[in-house]
Amino acid sequence: MINVIDDICGKGKTSYMISQMKQGIEQGQQYIYVTPFLDEVERIKKELPSFKEPNRDFNATKKDSLKDLMLNGENIVTTHSLFRKIDADFEKCIKVNNYTLVIDEVLDVVTELQIKEDDMKAILSLFATVGKDNRIVWKDHDYDGKFNEYKTYAESNNLYLFRSKAGKPTAFFWEFPKQIFSLFKECYILTYMFDCQILAYYLKSCGITYNKFSLDNQGNVISYHFNKLDKTLFHILDEKKFNSVGDDKKSLCKSWLNKKVKSDVISNSDIVKTKSYNLKRNGCAAWGKKSIQTDDLIWTTYKQFFDNKMVYINSAKNAFLSLNARATNKYQDRHYIFYLCNLYFSPILKHYYRQQSITVNEDDWALSMLIQFVCRSAMRKGEKVFLYIPSKRMRTLFMEYIK
Repeated sequence: MINVIDDICGKGKTSYMISQMKQGIEQGQQYIYVTPFLDEVERIKKELPSFKEPNRDFNATKKDSLKDLMLNGENIVTTHSLFRKIDADFEKCIKVNNYTLVIDEVLDVVTELQIKEDDMKAILSLFATVGKDNRIVWKDHDYDGKFNEYKTYAESNNLYLFRSKAGKPTAFFWEFPKQIFSLFKECYILTYMFDCQILAYYLKSCGITYNKFSLDNQGNVISYHFNKLDKTLFHILDEKKFNSVGDDKKSLCKSWLNKKVKSDVISNSDIVKTKSYNLKRNGCAAWGKKSIQTDDLIWTTYKQFFDNKMVYINSAKNAFLSLNARATNKYQDRHYIFYLCNLYFSPILKHYYRQQSITVNEDDWALSMLIQFVCRSAMRKGEKVFLYIPSKRMRTLFMEYIK
């Protein structure tokens, strides 16, 4: 059974689950708690001293350590990245120990793999076949070569093929093992706006149902209700001087930035950089601020554009936070948020689900990603925050939401 505690950040989802686990441990129940960040791992170990974290040593990997802890029936806290490495070898120890799984924020359960078209053709013609469910089955078990990564995924039943509308092989996907969730006694997922997350689409594709709940103001589980963030906490910059760069529907999306930077004229990424830097350095009248300090700011864009400094705020490198940052309180003292992107769902992944008669709500997914980022800020403490969202599409989605 999968139970989703779906409510706004700061409502107490983690605190509720810690309380439930304390009671369950007293009754002999066993848990695996999965969280995105190491600082949250430390929090769980502090609140629940019986929980153990997988560790690497000279003779074993963290994956080996995780398996050993399961075999011993320990209560475990680990990260998303390590939990994603679970495969069929873990099935018996999960089932034998009757574990309850708790996932703090949604797990990345589907990943498009980078592979050249010629390499894909070689694998499909020489080393593997494709089943009815598009799962890739490796034929040559003695193979040892440049495709070992894909062989490992295939032999773990995690490698899938995506075909275009015309039936042409287009991409390889890694998927989290579909049978794993069914092995746990219960599963709890703690998040917000779950229905539009990739994990929800994945569960639907697997034919796995889930129940949704919310929390009341006393931290008790109640029937699901779509709660919203307090609109009085947000001051959204709505000035043409700063926002005109994002007026087109595709402005600030990846393809828009990639296309424009190939031009000989000044690129859109340069304009975004300039406007963001000027806003940080000189502030604006609407916010009553003459400058914004780096230690009071968080900002984001696509990692590739941050890494190559195409979208970058000079002197504010340390204020950058990953686009998909979740479940961390590290930045709850920051009051200024620059959101320099315009998110669209992967077109290949969207079509992949469409082939399974699953409709992706792209706008809701983009909005949920924006909300998760905003929730890293001082609004977690009920303090007013100031948002610069130059993409008109993203800004409109958020403004409509808080209405």
